[in-house]
Amino acid sequence: MFISDKVKNQTTAYAKDELTCYLSKMAGLHNLARIELMLINPEKDDKMDDDRYIIDITNGKGTIQGSNSRSILLGVYAYLKSLGCRFLRPGKNGEIVPKSDLTGECKLDLTAFYPYRIEVMEGAINDDIVIETLKWLPKAGYNGYFIQFVTPYVFLNRWHSHELNPYKTPEEFSWDEAEEETQRIERYANLLGLQLWTVCHAYMFIPFGMNYGPEWKTKLSEEAKPHVALIDGKRVVRGGNINYTNLCYTDPVVKEKVSEFFVDYLTRKPYVDVVSVGLADGIKNDCECDRCVAFGNASDAYVELLNAIDEALTKAGINTKIELSLYVSTMWAPTHARFNNPDRFIMDTAASRGGYEKSYSLEKHTEPLKEFDRKVYYGPKSFSECMHFFDEWQKVTNCTPVIWDYHLYSQHYFDFAGYMKFSKTIAGDCVNLGKLGMKGILNCKTQRAFMPTGLPTYTFGEMLVDPEINYQELKNDYFKSAFGGLAKETEEYLTQLGDLIDMKMLKVKTDVAATGGTTADTSSTWAWRNNPDAAALFAEVPNAVDGFMEKVNEYLKTEENETIKRSFQILYYHGEIIKRFAKALYLGAINNREECDTAVVELKNYIMQNEDEYLLEFDSYLFVRRFINEVVFRPGT
Repeated sequence: MFISDKVKNQTTAYAKDELTCYLSKMAGLHNLARIELMLINPEKDDKMDDDRYIIDITNGKGTIQGSNSRSILLGVYAYLKSLGCRFLRPGKNGEIVPKSDLTGECKLDLTAFYPYRIEVMEGAINDDIVIETLKWLPKAGYNGYFIQFVTPYVFLNRWHSHELNPYKTPEEFSWDEAEEETQRIERYANLLGLQLWTVCHAYMFIPFGMNYGPEWKTKLSEEAKPHVALIDGKRVVRGGNINYTNLCYTDPVVKEKVSEFFVDYLTRKPYVDVVSVGLADGIKNDCECDRCVAFGNASDAYVELLNAIDEALTKAGINTKIELSLYVSTMWAPTHARFNNPDRFIMDTAASRGGYEKSYSLEKHTEPLKEFDRKVYYGPKSFSECMHFFDEWQKVTNCTPVIWDYHLYSQHYFDFAGYMKFSKTIAGDCVNLGKLGMKGILNCKTQRAFMPTGLPTYTFGEMLVDPEINYQELKNDYFKSAFGGLAKETEEYLTQLGDLIDMKMLKVKTDVAATGGTTADTSSTWAWRNNPDAAALFAEVPNAVDGFMEKVNEYLKTEENETIKRSFQILYYHGEIIKRFAKALYLGAINNREECDTAVVELKNYIMQNEDEYLLEFDSYLFVRRFINEVVFRPGT
């Protein structure tokens, strides 16, 4: 075997090692493969270029070319897939690697349909968990990773403090340790050639001598106090957290300090490809000082802040892209402010949709948009209205458009029983994104979304590269790879569970933006409470789980593939969780509130006691916090 790296950088060296490793597993260490890895244009290797790879290999001999080094790595995995490899999930025993004599032909010239296929950091994580995710992303077709915040202490500390898990001892975890883990994640993303996006929220107080650790959560430095947004005549922390607190963005000092911060940040981290500049999270937190009110709406001040940052970066010779977000008060297009350098900017809109039962609507919103009001929070009432806001921005900015969505943050848990309906929605979204004119998606999600299966995340990766893939064939191939001889029975089982615990039955009216980042919205409809028909469905779940597991146990007596065995092991724990979940739902449906509460405690205890058994596949923290505690079984409902 001879694999030649004509580019010779860390990403192509990694691609060479990966190809060598997998071909050795498939055809033996001394196979006769002769493959050259090279750039399509040897004079250009830009991570921000669209991913194109050209594979021309016959009987293990030929070339893999890419539009950049990452595209070569993507091409390596595409070639391995053509040989029968399947990359189902991160971690050990997460992939199918068949034996092969490498005969046959692979001729493919593919440009990924969406240039931006980005996974966004969320949930409870540590650097090891994220790095396992990063290794998997290019195997699945993704091309970037987004580290939220300058230092994502909040996500890392959730893991190290073992928040919500009474069965683990909290670890001491400092801001410096969080920065060390962040740097390790950044280095690994860079090794893989992934586009690295960073920041979004939680930067604005750093220029004023603060950070976003616990010591500054609810207080302000003396330097910051005069420059905080004036609301109801006061300049104070909003919503109990500086992350929900805006500055006065028409203040010359604020614009200067924030611009200087980003120059310094990107000088220290020149490997960052896109820096996201959002405003504070939460609602009703925009400055009401006379200067801000006279200047225009929140987006006018936002554009001027972004222009100041762009000007400072240009002066420093920094070409990093800037991403801006249409989120809460910045949904409204600016009334008069315009970008001086629109080519610098990528613009996302945070998708507002009533739920994930259906894919993105292509309907046009025809009613006039509501007027901007600093005192009143308004969330779009439909996805079409959300896109109307976006279209108004595009009329005056014409920036590269992407969508920011929350499919796998916590919404997927409504279909946790099977993920079958949710995966179909994702497939439709991948098709409709292009029809909406979008260039990709920023997928704000837990890194651990592979229980009961990884089909939703897998579908995203494959169909963002090629939305013309037949979803039915993709799904069938996934189940065959993951579950072997029980593929059909497993799909039927998960479909049955999804019907017994239907996502519409559990759905509540909640809006991430409306929560202020803390609790679920109080305007809820509880279709399953005190509902005999729902109780009858929930009561069937234990028998469905136990009956299927009997088939699995019999099947596993002869199954030798460790990846397929691991798929069923994940399903075993999923079944135990879903039985306890169904028990709590059943007790609520027969209006036995006291025993329902007891069953919820039993559910949470089981999840946390067994957390290490599905560490990479299931985010126990996010499931318990966002779905169990704040939505389905929220106290007082």
